[in-house]
Amino acid sequence: MNKSNLPYRLNAKTCYILLVLMLLTKLSYSQEAPLAYRLYDANGKLTDWSTLVKTTAKADIVFFGELHNQSQVHWLQLQLAKALWTSKKGQLSLGYEMIETDRQAALDSLSKGQLTEEEFAKPSRVWPNYDTDYKPIVTWGIKNNLRQVASNCPRRYASLVHKQGLDALLKLDSSTKSLLAPLPYTSDTSLPGYKAMMTMMGGHGQRVYQMVQAQALKDATMAYQIVQNHQAGTTMLHLNGSYHSDNYEGILAHLPTYRRATKQPDLKVVTISTVMSETELKPRDKTYTPMADKKADFYLLLPSDAPSSY
Repeated sequence: MNKSNLPYRLNAKTCYILLVLMLLTKLSYSQEAPLAYRLYDANGKLTDWSTLVKTTAKADIVFFGELHNQSQVHWLQLQLAKALWTSKKGQLSLGYEMIETDRQAALDSLSKGQLTEEEFAKPSRVWPNYDTDYKPIVTWGIKNNLRQVASNCPRRYASLVHKQGLDALLKLDSSTKSLLAPLPYTSDTSLPGYKAMMTMMGGHGQRVYQMVQAQALKDATMAYQIVQNHQAGTTMLHLNGSYHSDNYEGILAHLPTYRRATKQPDLKVVTISTVMSETELKPRDKTYTPMADKKADFYLLLPSDAPSSY
């Protein structure tokens, strides 16, 4: 066919205009998809979920530091538990800051079907977001016959230390003391996390010091329960506020004491710290500059507008 017989011919100008229109159309449909989270390693380098799973599967204890009101984090905790359960062929246990040691019997009864969820939740002083954020992983753990550990000290005893000091615990009966870390426990106020707490509360004074002692009681009790319930070859996934494991302090500062007391070998620990981004997450953000007081093995970065449960 003779090209001159075509109804029209595309000259260079027409081709250029069409190319521009095509590019503009493509750009209009190439908006970056929103990101629910981003994972970074200890050096702030972008990493992925499979790396997180492989690394945590090699650990004895995984501290998943959360922001308590971020539902997205709790869903990811459940997903990590499922991934570890598969990778470890069921050799997994779960530990909870949000369930206190005096509720261990109730948690065990719930696991055995001797208590209903309603019976468990009503008297156990569960956190306000238990049903939406924690119940799913507890229920999943029960379904898969996992050991679940109530690790935190009952809050009334932390309150007692805050009001009256550490010596007040020495007057408790032996059954009550069994709910706590062995007495006396350490409350090293030289640790950066505890020092920052003291500074935030005014820096000095007996009540400020007692507040740090109360925080240390929580950390020490959780460390003690973790060591007491750890089994060789099993990974424990422990859920706690990020401030309890950031900078390898908090709970981790007390682990060596109880590990040595039980003559256990060194425990391989992996920490995850949840951080809120100040901006929208972008796919092109390949690095993250960790805050100085947020040292961890992995950083879970959430978008600034992530939904909260309260």
